Amino acid sequence: MLHLKTQGDAMKTSQTTHQGGYAGVEKPGTDVSWGNPLPFRAIALEPRILFDGGVMAGLIMGLESGMDPLEPAVDGTHPTHNMPDGPGMAELQPLLDLWERAVAHPKTLVFIDARVPDLATLVREVPPDTQVEIIQGGDDGIARITQCLADKKNLESIQIISHGEPGKVILGHESLDLTTLAGNKTAVAQWGKALQAGGDLLLYGCDVAAGTQGEAFLRELAHVTKADVGASVDATGQAALGGDWDLEQRVGPIEASWALASKATDDFSGLLANQVVTNTNDSGAGSLRQAVTDIGAGETITFDATAFDPDTVAANLRTIYLTSGIAISGIVNADMTIDGDVDGDDIADVIIDGGGSGSFSIFSIALNTTLKSLELTDGTGTINKGGNVYINGGTVVIEDTSMTSGSASFGGGLYVTTADVTLTRCTVSGNTATTHGGGIYSLGTLTMINSTVSGNTAANSGGGCYLSTGGVATIDNSTITANMAKFDNAGVTDYGGGIYMGGGSVSVSHTLIAGNFLGSAGTVTDDVNSNAALTSFTSRGYNLIGDGDGSSGFTGTGDQVGTGASSLSPGVSALADNGGTTQTHALTSSSLAVNTGDAAYAGGLTTDQAGQTRQVGTIDIGAYEYQTTANTSPTATNTAVTTTYTEDAASVALTDIVVTDSDSGETITAQLTLADIAAGSLTTTGGGSYNASTGVWSISDTVANVNTALAAVAFVPVADGDTDTTLAVSIADGGEDSSSAVTGTITLDVTSVNDSPTVATTISDQSATEDTAFSFQVSSTTFSDVDSTDVLTTTATQVDGSALPSWLAYTSATLTFSGTPTQDDVGVLYIYVTASDGNASVSDDFTLTIANANDLPVAVAGLITLDEDSLATGTLSASDDDGDTLTYEIMTDGTLGTTTITAATGVFVYTPTADANGTDTLTFVAWDGYGASNSATVTIIITPVDEVVAETTTTVTVVSVETTTATE
Repeated sequence: MLHLKTQGDAMKTSQTTHQGGYAGVEKPGTDVSWGNPLPFRAIALEPRILFDGGVMAGLIMGLESGMDPLEPAVDGTHPTHNMPDGPGMAELQPLLDLWERAVAHPKTLVFIDARVPDLATLVREVPPDTQVEIIQGGDDGIARITQCLADKKNLESIQIISHGEPGKVILGHESLDLTTLAGNKTAVAQWGKALQAGGDLLLYGCDVAAGTQGEAFLRELAHVTKADVGASVDATGQAALGGDWDLEQRVGPIEASWALASKATDDFSGLLANQVVTNTNDSGAGSLRQAVTDIGAGETITFDATAFDPDTVAANLRTIYLTSGIAISGIVNADMTIDGDVDGDDIADVIIDGGGSGSFSIFSIALNTTLKSLELTDGTGTINKGGNVYINGGTVVIEDTSMTSGSASFGGGLYVTTADVTLTRCTVSGNTATTHGGGIYSLGTLTMINSTVSGNTAANSGGGCYLSTGGVATIDNSTITANMAKFDNAGVTDYGGGIYMGGGSVSVSHTLIAGNFLGSAGTVTDDVNSNAALTSFTSRGYNLIGDGDGSSGFTGTGDQVGTGASSLSPGVSALADNGGTTQTHALTSSSLAVNTGDAAYAGGLTTDQAGQTRQVGTIDIGAYEYQTTANTSPTATNTAVTTTYTEDAASVALTDIVVTDSDSGETITAQLTLADIAAGSLTTTGGGSYNASTGVWSISDTVANVNTALAAVAFVPVADGDTDTTLAVSIADGGEDSSSAVTGTITLDVTSVNDSPTVATTISDQSATEDTAFSFQVSSTTFSDVDSTDVLTTTATQVDGSALPSWLAYTSATLTFSGTPTQDDVGVLYIYVTASDGNASVSDDFTLTIANANDLPVAVAGLITLDEDSLATGTLSASDDDGDTLTYEIMTDGTLGTTTITAATGVFVYTPTADANGTDTLTFVAWDGYGASNSATVTIIITPVDEVVAETTTTVTVVSVETTTATE
């Protein structure tokens, strides 16, 4: 049972102006860090600093109430649960000093959330250049920090000390996370302007920078503030509790250090974190009971996501079985939340079972308590009240929670005293009261929205709800059905199978109260009943009342009210899981509640208790909105993503497209269309078909089979394909046309791998002739490269890697060889042409044969001197570059003599005419045997001599004096 209790009027909030200059100070309950009110001395309050209800408020109350400063501020009729001993004046002195302190030109500004435990330890001996600001629980912390920094410049650091969790730091009633940072970007950007260049923003709170969410938060905060930011990835606080003061995650260089007294971190007694329940034990470390004991004001109790994971842990292993009551006191646990949802869907993942004997009790003063996503069951009421939940004072919000199988004398499921309680999306079912209020008993302020009260039983009045004198109840868009108030054995008639109104006021709108009964046999209808002498119901219209005979007031617009003789059926199905966070009664199609709500409804509820959309204009009555069978379009994930792969990958897996369709039995048609069919193809191993000519992959089947096929489909790229392409996605069901299908585009982004160029056509061998100009252009199709962006460049060398001969030039731009070979170049060249894409290359070779051209022989002119009447013999001189064998002949003989010649050797004999003298010439020709010849002239000088001189013979060798060139 959940038990919340007030601590008396002495603890109620008030505002008073005091002597000494502190005005408008609130008096909330004593902070968890300080416990009982303490002696007070009046001091002047600097207007800038106002503390939250904790430390100073406790002092003020002690002064005003006249209470013994060591006396607990609770009434004596109830136990004090987990109340700490009060601190002495020595412990309070740091806070009193802080109140009186101001810093004219601070270097560092420290913001501390007032709900941080052991606050006085942190602010003990604050350095003189550090200014401390306290953020109250009711403050908008983001706005408060922005305001305080508005006139600050050149701060070395801004430091925030508060409770944290991954990607979030708590600031008063606000949190700073990615969402609120986006909504307050302009304001938060001002924080950075208060810092000097390179200034630091330090966040001291547990787990603020933990995980990807924490890292993303730090990066964005650094981006917005332009500051260097540091935060912790683990517990922050006392080492004995597993904490430290290290800021492990940083964005930018952090130069600032802890701005408060160094001893404060050693003496600090707590952790800057919410409480996490890690097991289902009834007590001890990690238990819910221990978390309730340890939690500080403003904190949240959450449950370990692994230990309470509904997907992997059975319900019985997520159940906390109580052997005795757990008490949560508002004095100790003010402004607290218990959240039993571990996976973010608001459905209760935690079951708290009272075991038919234990109870779950919360004591609260006039502060806020929130219960979220819990399944409370089998509780037994403390002091016979409130089988699962007992609330005595304060403001309590209960959301997405079920209260079942509880038992008590009053309020088998829930008992409310002077508290203000709101139920939203809650179900109270199967509870029993031995007196009044099988489901709910309230004498406080009760608000029910989108909630269900069903199957509860009271031995006397108010099978579903008993609303007592002094209470105020507001019931909107709720369903109260299948409850029973019995006749007792004394024959006294009891009333209100659905609701019994014993006093106070009850206002009802858009609520179904039908199908509730009286009597042990459950045959007498009695849905609403009131003590007519005291009060009547107030209808705000559009209610369905099965039998209104025992009540008055249901005369509002749109009210449908039956009688005992002719009751109206609720038209609902059995209590079941119809979606949403708690069980509901689904309306049948014939129910009188369907479409009979206010056509102009603007009540702000967009969904019903089951999480379904309220059909504004035809809104239904009750907690459940009847859903028509209109087609709902399917949804699909990963329809617009980029998939990267490397060229020449064998197969490219696509990110799974997962289709969902809330319409049962629908046939889903999925289609993937490849933009470039030359880029590759799609596989069909998991189902579906692929048309290679159109590039369309498609399947029409159930949601499950379509998802199987989509999970298996892969893109198979063509070899050497280096061009990106896309897949057009279309997902439709049988109830819609293609115009309303889910569409998207998947980009297939290929990372190119360099492919070597190749030889497409070989280079043919070439020939050239000595002394003849040579030109040859290599075909542009000789080399190719599948890489579409590559540009090929070519070079030419001899096959041994040496350069081309000097006579032969290669122009890469035109792929052209050119030049004129000489006799020395006659022969064969082996040439390599190499093409390169900058990373890889390929070569092809060809031969260039240089043919010899027939060169003319060279005949050498000569000079012979001989005496008159002497013979001259010699050898004609000629040469041939080709090395040809030469033959000789006389073309023109001399006039002063005759010449004989040996043709093969050029040996000649010149015989002058008798007594002839003077100069004579003869011309000879040298032939190379290939039709080429050359001639030269031999000059003969005959010197006259006396006749008496005997005849002599002169032997000569013709010496070259000039070269005469002849044509062939």
